[in-house]
Amino acid sequence: MGWFFSSGSSAEKPAPQTSNPPAAESSKPTTTIPQSKPPPSREELADKELQKFLQELEADTHASSTKYNHVPQNPPSEPSHSSSEAPSIPETNEPLSSQLLPTTMSCRDAFDSAFYCNSIGGQFMNLYRYGEARKCSDKWADFWFCMKTRGYPDHEKAKMIKSRYAEKERQKYGGGEIGKSSEDVWRGREKRLEWGEAFCQDVEEWKGEDDEWRKMERTRRETRRNGPVD
Repeated sequence: MGWFFSSGSSAEKPAPQTSNPPAAESSKPTTTIPQSKPPPSREELADKELQKFLQELEADTHASSTKYNHVPQNPPSEPSHSSSEAPSIPETNEPLSSQLLPTTMSCRDAFDSAFYCNSIGGQFMNLYRYGEARKCSDKWADFWFCMKTRGYPDHEKAKMIKSRYAEKERQKYGGGEIGKSSEDVWRGREKRLEWGEAFCQDVEEWKGEDDEWRKMERTRRETRRNGPVD
């Protein structure tokens, strides 16, 4: 009887259950479907742009107000540069007037100038300034020249523009040189004048007619410009 009860109790004892989940279920990735946000409306975009503009404006105002508030009492001493560290200036035999000629040209400005010259306002300006209507071919030539130089390298483009401005200066002032020296108009002084000597020469009073004086002055200027006529 004792053996019967002991064997019955061992048969009725349940088997232990494992709580480990299947490997397939644990390794399965969980994917979430992103929800698409509606595009912002025009009012929201305008509010964002306005807010960004106000922030930039406030930052600029704050920077300008505190620009001179943080100046140190003892400013740092400037570093001493030796003669060997000084930048070398390229030597050139060109006159200063040639060195100052521009080497860049704006095609947009050239087009605007030519277009305005062909307009009613441009011709009215010519009538007011010169007393007559003028052609605009030179301005259009500048525009097409600027468009032509866009296909050249930078160094060649600078040379072409500089040469064109030099030619325009020669046509404007005449002669083989760019401009004229002041000694072509006034005679240079060889010594310093004493006190009271300047502008004290007696000038002979003109007793002729105004037309006669203008003719004589025009002849004198032409002779000085072109030389004496043989």
